[in-house]
Amino acid sequence: MTLISMAITVAFIYSLSTVLFPGRTAFFWELATLIDIMLLGHWIEMRSVRRASSALDELAQLMPDTAERITNGETEEVPVSDLAEGDLVLVRPGASVPADGVVEEGKSDVNDHRRIVPDVQRSW
Repeated sequence: MTLISMAITVAFIYSLSTVLFPGRTAFFWELATLIDIMLLGHWIEMRSVRRASSALDELAQLMPDTAERITNGETEEVPVSDLAEGDLVLVRPGASVPADGVVEEGKSDVNDHRRIVPDVQRSW
C-alpha cells in the first residue's frame, strides 16, 4: 500500500503543478483510473477473505463438541478435547465422528469428505 499511496501522491502533485504551470500533460485521468483499480482490487480481496472465513466457521460447526467414551463397559459423555490415544469411543448411527481413529467393531457407512465408504473397516 505504501508504493500505491506514493504513486497516487506523486501523480496528484505533478498534475496539480501542471495546472499552476501550464505546458505539461496532467495525469488526472490516469490518477483516477489507478485509484479505481486499486479500490476494485481491495474490494475483491476483502470479499474473498470474508468468504473463506465464513466457510471455515461453517466447517468448524460440523465438528461435535462431545464424544461418548466407553470405559469399563459404560459410556460417559466427555468433551472431545479430553479424548486421548487409546480411548474407545461410541459413534451412533447418523452421528458425527468426533476424532480420528480405528474401527474396532461394527459396520456402517461414513460420509468421508463427500464420498460414501461402505463397510468401514479402516482408519480415518
